[in-house]
Amino acid sequence: MDTRSFIDSGILQDYALGIASEQDRRAVQCLSGIYPEIKEALVQAERDLEQFAGAYAVKAPSSLRESVMAGVRNHGQIKQVASPAEAPDKAGRVVQMNQPIAASKTTLVWPWAAAASVCLGFAIWQYSINGARTSEINRLSVESESLRTNIDSLRSSLHVAQNSFGEVFDPNMKKVVLNSTVAEKSLQLSLFWNTSTGEVQIDPAALPELAEGLQYQLWVLIDGVPQDMGVIPIDASEVLIASQSATGGQAFAITIEKLGGSPTPSLDQLILLGNVV
Repeated sequence: MDTRSFIDSGILQDYALGIASEQDRRAVQCLSGIYPEIKEALVQAERDLEQFAGAYAVKAPSSLRESVMAGVRNHGQIKQVASPAEAPDKAGRVVQMNQPIAASKTTLVWPWAAAASVCLGFAIWQYSINGARTSEINRLSVESESLRTNIDSLRSSLHVAQNSFGEVFDPNMKKVVLNSTVAEKSLQLSLFWNTSTGEVQIDPAALPELAEGLQYQLWVLIDGVPQDMGVIPIDASEVLIASQSATGGQAFAITIEKLGGSPTPSLDQLILLGNVV
């Protein structure tokens, strides 16, 4: 049984207040004898009600005692006459007797008003507690979801880092440094080439932004003949895998071509070149 859901349902508070249904009352009596945590929660609910009632007890007015005593005296006088409303005087005339004072009704109203105020206050208190508990559960749920997302992201980053770490120490992995072919520019870029699989990884973050309609293209030189390795996507900022593989080669190069690339490199637009060591 989910005892926590039963405790949080508010049935124990209704039982302590004496307003639980017959079915709920029997359930509380039965389950509190089986599950210690429900018994403990019931005792705590009764203790909270006592503390709340003591804190918000209504003090009777100072005139209440005098009103009660006056009501008792009047009640005794009424019993001694023949009629509750009339009685004959010494001359045989009927005179109107004093009616019981209204304060006696007030005597009965005060205890009920005090009990009602305590019940209402406890209900408001219980509602506030349940509302705060719900808000806290919602807050923790949001935080848990955020933590789960962060953990998934870190796990993915760790997986990438482990793969990269393994590739760095792979004997088939070669690092090729491409240097600028323009003397006045200090542009430099590195790529990793797996000579076993032919896969080429390149980080285009160091490449300057091009004018509209232009795109970078990667080449591999095999026996002096350039072969297309694919164009580099515009606005690429993460490590990419070249669209073509290279199982051999003595150098890699990057040129600036028209959007979509070219079947042959524009040698006047050669900006980076690096020899395989």
